[in-house]
Amino acid sequence: MSPLRFVPVVLLLTAPAVFADGAWRALWNGRDLSGWTTWLGRPEPTDDLPGFARSKDGRFLEPLGVGQDPLRVFSVVTADGRPAIRISGQVPGTLSTSRPHGGYHLRLQFKWGDKKWPHQLKSLRDSAIFFHGYDLSGMGAS
Repeated sequence: MSPLRFVPVVLLLTAPAVFADGAWRALWNGRDLSGWTTWLGRPEPTDDLPGFARSKDGRFLEPLGVGQDPLRVFSVVTADGRPAIRISGQVPGTLSTSRPHGGYHLRLQFKWGDKKWPHQLKSLRDSAIFFHGYDLSGMGAS
């Protein structure tokens, strides 16, 4: 199963969730990525990442994995005067909440970037929002 690929996207995420006390709370705090988990696939051979194993032909042997983001694929920026999550798309990956949620309304805005990375050259734009899924990290998913 191939990981989701993200092109340069800026998300203004305001997805409130209902908690046990009945109060609505935003899933993103608007400051940083605490409460979120990143997963990144294999970088391109042209990426400069010392310390990560490569094959003889220069390809990375493993995905960067959970919580490894040395290229800052996921970051928080200011866009249109508001805090936003920036996803560069340099490496295919996912951004997901660290804990389960239910009773939510998903509301977001997005902007497409102009830059394309080598793994994106075959498609015009490649991005997705997957919600209400299951944590497959302990099931050998990669």
